[in-house]
Amino acid sequence: MVYRGSATPETPPLSEGEIYYLWWFIQGSIMVPDIRWRLRRAWGLCGRHAWGALATEAAFRHGYLFGPAVLYLDIMERALRGFQVRGALQARRLARRLRATGPCLMCEMGFNAASRGSARPELIEEGRDPSYLLSIAAETGAY
Repeated sequence: MVYRGSATPETPPLSEGEIYYLWWFIQGSIMVPDIRWRLRRAWGLCGRHAWGALATEAAFRHGYLFGPAVLYLDIMERALRGFQVRGALQARRLARRLRATGPCLMCEMGFNAASRGSARPELIEEGRDPSYLLSIAAETGAY
């Protein structure tokens, strides 16, 4: 799935509520210990919200993706530790260690394609602008 910022039956654009939440999320909520543990238990955000977070971070930070990089490095390091199991029941232990034990943070909070928010229209428009994310994808496509 590629986030394009436009509505399709599979991926409607981020709602005002989702963009408003993500705006505040990238301002520092991502580092709040309780939120970080919830993200760890869910192995990050669901597909919709992960792409949305990446796209809005790219839009609001003009291509600077430090927040998602730090978050998913943390999650990947946790996954790597899950692979460090030994013994005859390794596959079963690994499956248990890699199972999500919590829902997507944003889904659990009720954010979806119909969510309302109170952000300024310019903020919503900027958050829906996929140009920075598409630029990053074009620049790094060879890798």
